[in-house]
Amino acid sequence: MFRYMFSAMVVLSLSVSGAAFAAGSSSDSSSGSYQQSGTKKQSYLMKTATKHISDENYERAFELLKQQVSISPDDADGWNLLGFSARKIGDFDTAKSAYATALTLDPEHTRAMEYMGEMYLSLNQLENAEALLEKLDSLCSFNCKDRDMLAAAIKRHKQKNS
Repeated sequence: MFRYMFSAMVVLSLSVSGAAFAAGSSSDSSSGSYQQSGTKKQSYLMKTATKHISDENYERAFELLKQQVSISPDDADGWNLLGFSARKIGDFDTAKSAYATALTLDPEHTRAMEYMGEMYLSLNQLENAEALLEKLDSLCSFNCKDRDMLAAAIKRHKQKNS
């Protein structure tokens, strides 16, 4: 029950205005008229947000992902990508909350740990990033892309700041 209340509080804190989650607020010509609900809308939002992330349009991805997590507050992947896009636009408070929610929903979400670690490096909080790397080390045995990516980011951060 706590995690549902926590997720709801984060969703409320993310809405910048009453229109933030309105379907008509979309700048995509196709999404304003998209009237599907449930799983199809969630899939549409995630697919479209992922495309915007690939195109480095993080602001638009952020808006779509706020809709996604409002529709599906138990979606750890949605929260993780919301954190990623928030981090990329410089909203570290929202990123931290979104990553924390993703990890509350799925404590072994290695991608959320990796992204959160990179956020900590952006904030020059090396010890927090290293703590997440230790957790990834305990979760991953072989071929762990997320662990390897965070380890490489930490190495670059140390070289840059030494």
